Order: sequence, then structure tokens, then C-alpha cells
Amino acid sequence: MARKKRQADTKYKANQNVENSYNLKVVTTQYKQLVNEKKVTYYKTLNESLKTNKKAFWKFIKQNRKDDTSVPALQYRDRIVGDDYEKAMCYNEYFQSVFIKIHIDNFPQYSTNVSEIMSPVVFDHNGIRKLLVSLNEQKALGPDGISPVVLKSCSDVMARFLCCIFQKSLHEGTIPNDWKEAIVVPIHKSGPRDNVRNYRPISLTSICCKIMEHVIYTLIINHLNKNNFFY
Repeated sequence: MARKKRQADTKYKANQNVENSYNLKVVTTQYKQLVNEKKVTYYKTLNESLKTNKKAFWKFIKQNRKDDTSVPALQYRDRIVGDDYEKAMCYNEYFQSVFIKIHIDNFPQYSTNVSEIMSPVVFDHNGIRKLLVSLNEQKALGPDGISPVVLKSCSDVMARFLCCIFQKSLHEGTIPNDWKEAIVVPIHKSGPRDNVRNYRPISLTSICCKIMEHVIYTLIINHLNKNNFFY
């Protein structure tokens, strides 16, 4: 099918008439459908072999890791910085200088007349699995290096593991060390790219931790809304 697509593309480039254009669109659609079908089959096979073939599983994880650390040379404090470590320190220094700390004294005051006690948080396998299935595969990785592609394609098995981790984490009041860290990425806003002031930081954290936070946050907000806490 790939060869057929290349042939259709070559034919269209040589003669861009209506017939060749239509044929290229049809072949391209068929090619994409075939690729998607093969991916689904591969993910299902990977899901089934997860318990027995650890080597293939970790190979798949490495293949789906996206590491892009390319950053241009920077002009900072009247000098040009080209070394990767020094560039990271320049970003770190600038982002810290513009960070606004939130003081707890400035939090709004809410009513505390909620008498109903919130039910214990229980992580459900089916609920976690649905969240994994709905993940965006293009989502960036966190410090733990676990890809959303892996979580989504192996959702049934991964949901069981995550349920145990989430419940144990909540019970003990602690989380894995990787979940406490973040990869800070400089995102260009506008203007010259060699000026650190033209960047804003975003923090890439663990996707698994975000799922746990989402479940707890949803349950808390539902409880507060049910008891008219914000009114």
C-alpha cells in the first residue's frame, strides 16, 4: 500500500489533473486506514503480552518517548550563552525572577457550615480505564517518561496498577518522587528567540499523577457543590 501511495503521488506530481488528484486522495485515505488498523492490532497484541514479554513492552515505551531539547543560543546579561546547561540556568534565573508567590492569607473566605462528611475516596478500575482511553496521545511526557500512548493502548492493565498506586498513595499521604518533579519547558511568546524575556515557562508533570489529581479534585468539587459550599 505504501508503494501504491508513492506511485499515485509521483503520478500526480507529473500531471496534476482531476483524475490523478482523486486517485491520490483515495489511495492516501486507504493507506491511513490501513496504518490505523495495523496500529490497533499491534497495541492489542502489546496489551496481551504485557505480563509475559517485558522486553517488548519497554522497547515500545522507549520508541514512544519524545525528547526535544533544542534551544537556540541566548543573549543574557550582555553575553551570548550557547552551552545547554548555562542556557537552562539562564531560563531558571529569569523564570524565578518573574514568579509571583501566592500567600495563603490572600485566599477568599468561604462558608464552613458544611455538616455532611465527604465519602472516602475510592479509585475505580473502570473509571481510571476510561480516563486512560480518553488521553490525548500527543500529550507531552512528564519526568517519569510514561507515554500517553502506552497508557491508552494498555489501558485495561495499566488501570489496575494505577488503582493500587493511587489508593496506597492516598492512604499513606505520599506520592512517588517522580510525581513531585516537573520538566520546565520554555515556550516562545513573540519577539527575538534569543531573548529569555520572550519566553514563558510550562511545567510538564506526570500524566499518571494528573489522573489521580483529576479524580480527587472531581470528587471534592462534587461534594462541595452538593452542599452549596460556594454559595
